[in-house]
Amino acid sequence: MTTSTTAEATIRQLEDAIEAACVQRDVEFLRGVYSDDFTMKHGDGRLTPKAEWLDIIETGRESWVSREIIEHVVDLHDDVALTIGRLNMATPHGRRYTLRYVRVLAVRDGRWQLLAHRTLDIHDL
Repeated sequence: MTTSTTAEATIRQLEDAIEAACVQRDVEFLRGVYSDDFTMKHGDGRLTPKAEWLDIIETGRESWVSREIIEHVVDLHDDVALTIGRLNMATPHGRRYTLRYVRVLAVRDGRWQLLAHRTLDIHDL
């Protein structure tokens, strides 16, 4: 396996783990993998900083029964990666939808961290 292939696999595993942590409300894990300056830009344009996003997850203001990456492309540039993908999601209230996203990750302190998530569009299933 080449170094870039290994990095791409590591990034995919990290993103899968982030999705699982969101479902499980594992904010301790998320606190460690989101960079201190992490931002979440929602499909409606709202920009949410790390602390607020973690609070939303922890309190259940947004919650999911599943979040599954169904498409994933990594554009690797040394210690920075851009990922583009699609994510199938389901809420406890029965809403099922797909969103397209772009994410920026970087190696900080020797490990990959998520710096930014941008939701591009959302489609109900």
